[in-house]
Amino acid sequence: MIYQTKVDKLTIGNAKGYYQSHVYVAPSDRQGTTGLGQLFIVVESRSREKKIPGILDQLVNELSEYYYHSPTKNTEAALETAAQYFNENIDDITGKNLRWIREKMSILIAAVQDNKLIISNFGGLRAWLFRNNKIHDITGGGGNKNATGKKILCQLISGQLINEDILLLTNNTIFDYFSDEKIKKTVMSLAPTQACAFFKNTLLDYKVPVDFSTIIIKFMAFKKTPQQIVDATTEVNVLQTIDAVAMLNKAAPGIMAKIFMALAGSAKSGLAKIHALIKKAGRLKMTGKKEAKKELGQLVETRVGSEQQIADQDTGKKARGLAFKKWKSFNIVEYRLILLIILAAILFAGSLLMINKKNAKQTKKQEFQTLAEEINSKINSVEAALIYKDEDKAQGLLSEANNLLAKLTSNNPEEQYQYQELKNKLAKQINRIYNLETITNPEVTADLPQGFAPTSNIYLASNNIIYLARGDEIYKVNSANKALDKVASIAGQAKKLMNFEKNKMLILTSAGKLWIMDTNNYNVREIALELPEKSQLVDLAVYGLKIYLLDDGNNNIYKYNYQTTSFATPTKWLSGQEDLAGNETIAVDGNVWLGAKDGQINKFFKGKKEVFSLKGAYEKISSHTLLLTNELINNLYLLDRDKNRILIADKTGRVSKQFLGDELEKIISIAPNSNEQELYIMTVNKVYKIEL
Repeated sequence: MIYQTKVDKLTIGNAKGYYQSHVYVAPSDRQGTTGLGQLFIVVESRSREKKIPGILDQLVNELSEYYYHSPTKNTEAALETAAQYFNENIDDITGKNLRWIREKMSILIAAVQDNKLIISNFGGLRAWLFRNNKIHDITGGGGNKNATGKKILCQLISGQLINEDILLLTNNTIFDYFSDEKIKKTVMSLAPTQACAFFKNTLLDYKVPVDFSTIIIKFMAFKKTPQQIVDATTEVNVLQTIDAVAMLNKAAPGIMAKIFMALAGSAKSGLAKIHALIKKAGRLKMTGKKEAKKELGQLVETRVGSEQQIADQDTGKKARGLAFKKWKSFNIVEYRLILLIILAAILFAGSLLMINKKNAKQTKKQEFQTLAEEINSKINSVEAALIYKDEDKAQGLLSEANNLLAKLTSNNPEEQYQYQELKNKLAKQINRIYNLETITNPEVTADLPQGFAPTSNIYLASNNIIYLARGDEIYKVNSANKALDKVASIAGQAKKLMNFEKNKMLILTSAGKLWIMDTNNYNVREIALELPEKSQLVDLAVYGLKIYLLDDGNNNIYKYNYQTTSFATPTKWLSGQEDLAGNETIAVDGNVWLGAKDGQINKFFKGKKEVFSLKGAYEKISSHTLLLTNELINNLYLLDRDKNRILIADKTGRVSKQFLGDELEKIISIAPNSNEQELYIMTVNKVYKIEL
């Protein structure tokens, strides 16, 4: 198993309070070099004397130094000897008498080595274990107050930690300001750093005069992966190889043949077999050691002379002949030494190659883990932001985590699993923060005939009858058989259906003509609509008995008042100069809303543009977003046609719900009912209804 802890500490001092404290977490370099794991100390004094901070600092230094200089590498024994040292030298360390220490001092010292926990405490400091969603006081609340003589730290508590255990080393103040449930939720859902930040900021925000001393420890245990086992084996083989080169100097005659037989089968048996044979050779006494060294010197001189001679020859044939003749003249000792040099070079090169490969793998693995930890930290920080109800910060953290996840490259099954875990965790938080909901199995209200291709929006009348249009034909949905019934025809292609006065519906054509239909008898008639010169009609909205025309050709909004049977001459509604190009839809509820130029919603009041922005949308809306609202409903309804999603926001811009149509056909139009409890959705094939 691989064991790891994540730790952070928190101290808050109240200048007018009675307590002073010191919190110590051993640095990582001390843990690794001593083999004694991680040491934690919390010490507190109920006194405001000026020299107390120096006393507490001296106490912590003495305990940590004595612990990490222990002659034994056993955590329990080292902590016990440190406690004994403290008990025996308490007067010198603190400069205080025993009575003062008993009345004024509290101390807790803990050590974690692998998965073993050792604790000793005195006074009001305690250790709390959070496991399986429950809280346990593992110090028992006694604090050794009944200890006799100078035995302050006189009792050690030990136990085993398991994966996901949380330790809280603290004074009792935390329970005075936070409920058990709030503490449990905070330390178990947040990383230690974020949990400490939450406690600190909450206390500071409420200006609580508090003395606070805390260490939060999260324990994690991981099973060793097959890759880690391979890496460990490789390391042993490399060490064996390097050792083997040295041992070859002691090899006896006859052993060399066996060594090279082992080399021939190394793919099957590995370097371990070679190493065993060389160890055997090392135990034998080499004959002719001095002669071999002498002959080796002669061999070097001879080979140098040969190379020079070969270089001076006129023909390659003569050179090869001389070289072959000289090679045949080598005796057995020379052969053995040459083979020794070749073998040493092969083994040394192989060992370097394996070490380099291991280092490269380790570097990539470390880079992956560092980035994964950063992503996980940002996801955990979301919880802290939500506790503060800071949704903007939470959304920013999720965006940062998502960008980092895109850079994370997994190279083995373990990393792929870890990547998928982070991806799932991030997706879960995204769905939670942004209130994302995929529309699945919605209720079918109407089936559109194949190839029907509606040309208008879906319109929901006050009696919940659904209307839509295709070309010059107006239809209503038959609630009995979910089919369409044709109710009227007009001249021109219907583009938009709008509510007007009671039992009246306006129909706008793509050519800018306006029709009115009585929904009681389906009689239709055309209404004269005077359009401005150079007018390019984009969209039309109704507010009371007035209509508002979004005119791209004149870059303005025109208002028409209804007069019995017709609309009066239009008047310019905008009081200033605004660039309206790119806006595709208009809605009016007292304010005028335009959407969505470059993925923006624009709000106007009394002819002037106001500051407005959407807050909390997961991804920016596209420039093909339709906007729907009126004076009778409380929300803005946005259909992002490019991303096939629906957003619902209040009229301050805060998005409350987001529906994803990933499992639906292309969404064409939406319409909420009057109480905004249901939403009707028209796709290219059907009309659906979902609950809001």
